Amino acid sequence: MAQATLTRNVLREGLILPRTPDPAVMVIFGASGDLTARKLMPALYNLTLNRYLPTGFSVVGVANTPWSDQEFRAQMEQAVKKNSRTQPVDHSVWQTFAEGLHYCPFGCRCRISSR
Repeated sequence: MAQATLTRNVLREGLILPRTPDPAVMVIFGASGDLTARKLMPALYNLTLNRYLPTGFSVVGVANTPWSDQEFRAQMEQAVKKNSRTQPVDHSVWQTFAEGLHYCPFGCRCRISSR
């Protein structure tokens, strides 16, 4: 049986990742807490900034705090501005990332629309 040889794909040279990851959703329980503000959101923002997260990546925050999606986004923006290792925060990157942020207080029935 003949063995196929792999050839180098010149179109992939210079790409950050070897392949494009599938869209994904991350659910963060306790999303209004200190860990999310100090560590998780700044890290996710930096991954977005460096183009390591797939297009359409979303975060659903769940906690007891009665926030709306907009309040959650505003709180997380302040957290990223305060805690991100990459300063200043790139407004256009943040806007793109924030479109995928959603919030659901415990006990609610959320409807999250796709982007």
